[in-house]
Amino acid sequence: RDIVKTLSTPVKIVVITALLILVFNRVGYLVASSLYIFVLLFWVSRYRVIVSILLAVSIGIGSWYFFEKILAVQLPKGFLFL
Repeated sequence: RDIVKTLSTPVKIVVITALLILVFNRVGYLVASSLYIFVLLFWVSRYRVIVSILLAVSIGIGSWYFFEKILAVQLPKGFLFL
């Protein structure tokens, strides 16, 4: 029973990351990264919903801006920018 409790958080993170990898190109960087951060904050770290949403959107937009606009890295656009 202790091993299940000990491994639950790493297993959650691996599953969430695997899902991110599968949908990253389809939905785009901005949506995928924001959802990924939201799920990590809410489900794994147990932040409140509103805090998770605000942080996820802020970090998602901030990292997108940094990589896309400042560093000029081509990120997957996804269905929002077709």
